[in-house]
Amino acid sequence: MKSLTRRQFAAISIGSVTGLWALFTLRRAWAQQVDLAKVATLLQADRDLSSTTYKSIRESLPVSQEQAQTYSSLSFETRVSRAELLQQVAGLFDPFEVNAKAPELLAPETAYLIDHMRQAGISPFPEPLDITRDPFVPLPPLEPLPVEEKWRVVLDIVLDALGLLPIKEIALEVLVQVEGYSVQEALVRDAFEKGDPERIRDAIFGFMEWLLEKALEPFLVKLAERKVAKVLLRSLIVRLVPFVGWGWLLVAFALSVNRHWDRLTK
Repeated sequence: MKSLTRRQFAAISIGSVTGLWALFTLRRAWAQQVDLAKVATLLQADRDLSSTTYKSIRESLPVSQEQAQTYSSLSFETRVSRAELLQQVAGLFDPFEVNAKAPELLAPETAYLIDHMRQAGISPFPEPLDITRDPFVPLPPLEPLPVEEKWRVVLDIVLDALGLLPIKEIALEVLVQVEGYSVQEALVRDAFEKGDPERIRDAIFGFMEWLLEKALEPFLVKLAERKVAKVLLRSLIVRLVPFVGWGWLLVAFALSVNRHWDRLTK
């Protein structure tokens, strides 16, 4: 094959750069047409939808496989759609300046995560291709498990919802150090000892809600000290947590509890 001359190579290089710059400029112009007020309205609607979906699953446990599949699809399709929209918004400004440039897009209770994402160098804007469906098929029943085994199942469900199973050992070492953990563990174990399904449900969900609403930031700080905070942050991003709050993450958690329901309550 005939090699390119320096002039030909330069022409191709300049053409490539020019093309990329034109694409960037076009994307930025397209992004500037995004109506942030409408995006904020859609995100608020998603907060309401995800919260309602979570409460519906929690209060109806166990739900049928057909219902669980519907909830899983709803979460997946909504998150993909919003991720595509948020990618347009991301072209408007530095992603880490969303607190200052467009605070109306953020869920008030989770806006603090933007600072942690900035420190970790991870954009808070989700990529649509990173979003996956939540498993929903119930697991086959087993012989009744002892309380210790049931507690381990709960921990696995929690870590799975947070995307921390790949670093399970470190995550558990850190989690037990968070203030209030021992109280939550005692409540769940006591519920298993009593054997009442409603009490078990309330204790398990109470544990997860405590972790997200009251303990996540100290947990995140401790993970950062172990150099693994990025694992948790990436999982929160695909759940749209900075923009929608805890809703879709709690839906994933609820679907996982539903999958394990027989093992947790027998």
